[in-house]
Amino acid sequence: MYNEMSITKLKLQLKNIEEKRRKILKAITNDTPLIVGSITQTKGKCGKINCACSKKATHEITLLMTKENGKKRTQLVRKNDKKNVISLWKRYKFLKQILENLKIYNKEEIELLNQIIYCRKKNYE
Repeated sequence: MYNEMSITKLKLQLKNIEEKRRKILKAITNDTPLIVGSITQTKGKCGKINCACSKKATHEITLLMTKENGKKRTQLVRKNDKKNVISLWKRYKFLKQILENLKIYNKEEIELLNQIIYCRKKNYE
C-alpha cells in the first residue's frame, strides 16, 4: 500500500509548480514587444574636428548587437531612443531568465512524479 499523506503533499507541490509554469507561459506568450540582442554602453567619437573627443573618445554611446541569418549586426542607438530600447531589451533578458526557471521547474516536476510513482509501489509477494 502507498502513503496517501505523502502523495497528497507531492500533489500539492505539483500544483505549485504548475502555477509557476502557467505564469511563465503567460509572460512569454503576451504580445508586448521586445528587442533581442545585446546592449553595450561605451565611449565614442562624434567626428567633429574641434571636439575634445577627437583626441580621446568621450561621448557615451549605446550599441545594440543582434544576429540575423547568421550575420552579426551592430547598431548605434539614438539618444532619444535609448530609454525605450533598453526597456524592450530588459524585457527580453527577463524572458530569457524565466525560461531558465522553466527548465528548473520541469526537472522538479519529473522528480515529484517519480516520487508519486514510488509511493504507489506495491510489492509482489
